Amino acid sequence: MHRRILFGVTAWLLGAATATAGSLLAISLLGQGITGNSGQLLTQDAVNKALASEATEASPPGSPAATANGTVLTSSGGEVVASCQAAGVYLISWSPLQGYEVDGVARGPAATARVTFASNVSQVTMVVSCSGGVPSATSTRDE
Repeated sequence: MHRRILFGVTAWLLGAATATAGSLLAISLLGQGITGNSGQLLTQDAVNKALASEATEASPPGSPAATANGTVLTSSGGEVVASCQAAGVYLISWSPLQGYEVDGVARGPAATARVTFASNVSQVTMVVSCSGGVPSATSTRDE
């Protein structure tokens, strides 16, 4: 009889130890991340380059965006990724901020390109041009 109790207690302890070890291993792996890469902080320039690269890769081959690097330009209504080309400035992509939607786009390539972001209370127009081969934007806000 004592042997059965001892065997039962031993089996229970072995099961509890195995479950605890497995749980600790799972928590350890989750702490390291699925891929094993630790997170890294990126500079604003690194983020801009990554966004421009992603926009370029997402474009169909032969389009202006597929052969150009882009610059991320921001406003209070949203942001655009733009590039300078021989024919002028070209908007690769645009994205409104939360609460805004795109109201109109003149993509280019042209001397200037523009995108308008609108919300219930205001409208922000970004006019993008090239200066020295680098895109820059001016923004106007209408309440």
